[in-house]
Amino acid sequence: MHGVKVVPEKHQRQQRHRHPLDKVEYYLEARVSPMDISAFRDATTSMVRYAPHPRDALVYAKFFMAQISPPLRNEHSELCILTALIYVYVNSKEMEYLERGVDSIELGLERGLLIRSTHMNVNQLFLREGFERTSGIFSTVARKILKRNKLKASEDRSSMVPFV
Repeated sequence: MHGVKVVPEKHQRQQRHRHPLDKVEYYLEARVSPMDISAFRDATTSMVRYAPHPRDALVYAKFFMAQISPPLRNEHSELCILTALIYVYVNSKEMEYLERGVDSIELGLERGLLIRSTHMNVNQLFLREGFERTSGIFSTVARKILKRNKLKASEDRSSMVPFV
């Protein structure tokens, strides 16, 4: 055993595959199909939406926003996560989360979730189809929080105003 160097198993795998398995760069460089990307986005959105507690949903959403980068994350997936988070807040019985929902709705309005453009060519409409679905869901889940806080979307649908 004098000349034998014991190498940990993890180190052996890294040498064999010539890439650091614990580095984010490896996973970003790995080839991912569009179907894999879609499955990851759907799974993450489901984790947020069906989290056992709003606190857990917020942890999942923060992780997604801070740690996940393109191609796994894009603007549409961010809006889906935001909408799922608002859904969790709406179904919470705790006032703290109903109040946080107002901030999340404001963020969605600032990002144009309720603004729909009717002047688009066929290619733009195809790309916007997923956004339209998210926009409708956002509108539905936001309604309860807005009503509870006596707010509504402004005329230009980019902010909130008091409901009179």
